[in-house]
Amino acid sequence: MSAEFEMTPPDLGPTGQMRGCNRWMTDRPCGAMANWHVIWDTDMRNGIVCDEHAIEAQRRWVPISVHAFDAPCLIAGSLFVVDENRCVLDDGLGERESVTSAKEPA
Repeated sequence: MSAEFEMTPPDLGPTGQMRGCNRWMTDRPCGAMANWHVIWDTDMRNGIVCDEHAIEAQRRWVPISVHAFDAPCLIAGSLFVVDENRCVLDDGLGERESVTSAKEPA
């Protein structure tokens, strides 16, 4: 049996919540503690979500990464390292293979 996936990521709403899940719920963001950083595509569309919405993201969509939300995820210019499935600060050495520089979480 094959699962059907939606191709368009969910609306993650406006920015501004540092640790609140930004999965948009009708008229407001979820707001629960965000523990996961979701990177939707190689254009680095991304957001932070709670445990429940991290599971939803993996069931309904096909993000390129769902990884633990950590300080480098917040820093513009940090890198998403494919082999390590995490964001890291760019040390300028170019020793890691990354998808691209991360943008601020949506």
